[in-house]
Amino acid sequence: MTPEEFQNEAAHLRQSLVSEAMQYVRRADVAEDIVQDCLVRLWDMHGDLRSPMAALARIVTRNLCLDFVRRTPHTEDVAQLPQVDEADGTAERHEAVDRMMDIVTELPLVQQTVLRMRHIEGRDMAYIAHTLGMNEATARKALSRARMAVRNEYVKRYQEKAI
Repeated sequence: MTPEEFQNEAAHLRQSLVSEAMQYVRRADVAEDIVQDCLVRLWDMHGDLRSPMAALARIVTRNLCLDFVRRTPHTEDVAQLPQVDEADGTAERHEAVDRMMDIVTELPLVQQTVLRMRHIEGRDMAYIAHTLGMNEATARKALSRARMAVRNEYVKRYQEKAI
């Protein structure tokens, strides 16, 4: 593919790639960066590409988005959480979290630790497994069992259908 062909095709694809990336990352600035990275990678191999390159561009964009989502911690800073306001229902959410944390304190130590490291500290599974001296599959299983135990106990105690 010639540089001119690549530029024309990239110009036509750019907006659709950005909208596809937005579905994964939900942030315009990150989506733009991911599409830019995708186009740079495709440019590096433009001599070997054939037209149309839309399918390859979508796959590269999707994979870059998934990499970003996996690397990004899924926790929020407690200081940035909104203050409890009795009028809008956040009090009920905070009460539910307090109930769950009470249940977490009753779990076996390994499950407690895995759950706290994953959801409160935002650690990845490899780090948790290494820290606790177990393989990653065992850490995932402990996390799964801890989540199920918390859910089951919450439903049993408070008779709600789901968390």
